[in-house]
Amino acid sequence: MAKAAPEHSQSVVKFLLAAREAETRSLAQLTDTCHVIQAIGDMIHDLQRERGLTNVYLASGGERLMQQKRAEQLALSMTTEQRLRALFTDEASPVLAQPLSARLLNAIAYILQGLTELAYLRQLIEQGGIDATLMTQAFSSLIAGLLEVVNEAADSSGDPAVSRALVAMINFMHGKEYAGQERAWGAIGFARGHFDEPLRLRLEHMQSAQEQSCGLFEQFAEPEAVAQWQQLAHSDFAPELIRLRGVIAALGDGDQVASELSEIWYSVATARIDAMHGIEVQIINDVVRLSQQRLMTAQSDYQQQVQAVEALTSAAQPLKKNQLDSLMLLHNNRDSVSPKDGRLAGDSGASASLRSIYDLIREQDEHLSQVKAELDEAKRALAERKLIEQAKGLLMKSLKLSEEQAYRRIQQRAMESNTRLAEVAQLLIDTARSVGRTR
Repeated sequence: MAKAAPEHSQSVVKFLLAAREAETRSLAQLTDTCHVIQAIGDMIHDLQRERGLTNVYLASGGERLMQQKRAEQLALSMTTEQRLRALFTDEASPVLAQPLSARLLNAIAYILQGLTELAYLRQLIEQGGIDATLMTQAFSSLIAGLLEVVNEAADSSGDPAVSRALVAMINFMHGKEYAGQERAWGAIGFARGHFDEPLRLRLEHMQSAQEQSCGLFEQFAEPEAVAQWQQLAHSDFAPELIRLRGVIAALGDGDQVASELSEIWYSVATARIDAMHGIEVQIINDVVRLSQQRLMTAQSDYQQQVQAVEALTSAAQPLKKNQLDSLMLLHNNRDSVSPKDGRLAGDSGASASLRSIYDLIREQDEHLSQVKAELDEAKRALAERKLIEQAKGLLMKSLKLSEEQAYRRIQQRAMESNTRLAEVAQLLIDTARSVGRTR
């Protein structure tokens, strides 16, 4: 009859399995989070379309055809909104059953409030109580809040493969939003029949921001997704979009442009954004599938770990006095592993079961170390995006700058000092904190 495992082994086993179980639980939570990201992606896309249609509608003085299209899109947006709200308010929602970070909870609270205020914004639009510029800023603020939820949700990922996929997805979503803002602001200019210098500079910033975000996407994305994105440059609508961008760039202050181009601009820009949304949906679906696959693998690994531990502890013998030196050797030589058989260099007196338990601990330690190293790379990319966004916000608030002006200020500082954007952003944030402490 097998002897019971000594009490100290039971404690080791408990913590060994708890570590693996925590990894599995984290992946299960990540899978639920990915479903939220899917719903947010759909919400953002519908709001982007509603924003663009409303721009043309308001800037053109309420052209009837555009109002019909806007009403159709409004119905779609409200349906998508209900699905998203249910994920955060339905007691049966798996999202509410998992622990969420304070930052993520705050981001969710922000968008729920924003969605509530959206109804009032739509009333103002119907009553003609808001112009296209303020409306665009309001919609863009809500979309930025939705993207912040995605950023915070991605930051909770503890799996390197999923984190890399999330970094690619986030940057693509940001690139698509910059494309949506380009459509929105361009529609205002065409519908009004002129583009002033601030509007042209804003559109230039949107194009530059798209390139930067999509460049980061290409660094972290799978080759298939990158190929899909690159194919857009050869799509039927690409030459017309380039031509219309050229028309805007060639205009001077006071130059007039045919307002009829607003619908052509909207149609061409929409064709591109819809194509981007198709890629976005595929990317998000791939992230969901990857998280599910990683969860299944983790669950399988956990079961194998349980079986291995049960087999070892059932045969474990109590340590003898002359084995204590070997136990110390196990601790002092965690990294001294024989490349031939995986045993410790100099291991001569420990029992077979002690070595095997140690091997399980060591293997898990190596696994977690590798995970951390791979995860740090993806987390760094997320952290840098947050730094730049935070620095932009500080400049916008303290110097009363627009988003594109703040970003251009950071770009200029980076070029002058020959440093990376994230480093300049960190310096600005540190300086603001230092000034705040001295006041």
